Amino acid sequence: MAKKTASEKADKTEKPDKGGNSADKGAGDKTPVENVKENEEQPVELGWKIDDRILNILTVTLPPLEKLTTIDLWNTGLQDNGLNTLATHIISHLPSLRTLCLDNNPVTLQRYGIFLGEESTVQNLSLRNCYVNDMGARMIGRALTANKSLTTLNLCYNKITCEGASWIAKGLRMNRTLLSLNLGSNLIGDNGASKLAEVLSSFALSHEEVVARRLLISKKSPEEAGSPSRNLNAPTGGSKDRPASVRSGTHMSKEDKKSREKRDAQKKKDTKKQETDKAKKIASTEAVNKSVGKGKKVNTTKGDKKVQQPEQEQPEVVEFPNPLLENPIKEEGGEIIIPGNRALINLNLSRNKCGEIGVEAFLISIQRQAEVTSLVGKPTGLMRLSLSRNLFTPENGSYQRLMELMQTRDPFYKPPQPSPVDETSASTKDEP
Repeated sequence: MAKKTASEKADKTEKPDKGGNSADKGAGDKTPVENVKENEEQPVELGWKIDDRILNILTVTLPPLEKLTTIDLWNTGLQDNGLNTLATHIISHLPSLRTLCLDNNPVTLQRYGIFLGEESTVQNLSLRNCYVNDMGARMIGRALTANKSLTTLNLCYNKITCEGASWIAKGLRMNRTLLSLNLGSNLIGDNGASKLAEVLSSFALSHEEVVARRLLISKKSPEEAGSPSRNLNAPTGGSKDRPASVRSGTHMSKEDKKSREKRDAQKKKDTKKQETDKAKKIASTEAVNKSVGKGKKVNTTKGDKKVQQPEQEQPEVVEFPNPLLENPIKEEGGEIIIPGNRALINLNLSRNKCGEIGVEAFLISIQRQAEVTSLVGKPTGLMRLSLSRNLFTPENGSYQRLMELMQTRDPFYKPPQPSPVDETSASTKDEP
């Protein structure tokens, strides 16, 4: 017996009502609905690469955007020529640019330091998975020495070894603006970790740095001694009440003439200033009276607006003290030891090749940094340190002591709260 189709079953289930009409009358004839599936095509990766044609378009369209703050060029196939054009013809003409993302753009010459010049405005630079090696780290470290704008640097998933980490540490000796450094998933071992740890605590100045320190001090001392020199060069003549017979007649007459001329000129200047001040006050009171009489709000003049507008648009310029001018901690064997970098507050070294020696170096560094902070004061220094998934076990004693020490410095750390059971047991013990 043949199987009945679904349509035949549906026809039999429909029973006419008493009036002879079917139950679906009024709803119209039923039309068969077919589910048409889309053709299953293989997924295709879509994206765009920056070639010379697109780069020429960007050099024309982006520089006029003075308020552009972020450029994200993830996986765009940038080459060395494109990287140079991006830095010199685009980013240098964007005064408001703060964030630059160049993730997954490996280049051969590794000239990423061109984005970190002295006049750079970039505050956040991301170079993840760009195959940055020791050569690129050397260029970045040299640029960090003079850079005064970068606050976060992401170098995660690259090929930086101990040599590259030492170059970055050398850049951090004189840099006091970088706040967060991400070196996760690289090839940094104990030597590179020790170099970074040394920069954070205290270090001895090199010969070149000592010479630069002496030059800065010599330039600073004449400025501080400017006021005493002026007092020494000031005339030591007598007062008005002093008799003129004390000095010689000819010499006195010349000095009197000069002093009288100076007094007359100063009086004229004072009278002119008073007259201009009175005129300004009268004009301002008249303007206020007119505006109040007309029922309008008092606004500043057009000249004031022209002066205020550029002041609001200009970015704030923060001057950072030169590390070479800091008070030295001590001098041993002819070496000047100064406090280390206490501006860096976040350091990520997870998933590297750091062992127990590197952990011990960071433990000593954080302890010394705490001592320096107690002597010098703020800033406090490193607040967050990540060393997970390296070549040491989490049960390592130095690592556990380091994590206990960092917990007290972490601003997001919350001490464990006692459970209600512990509170009740403590209260029962206190009761007599």
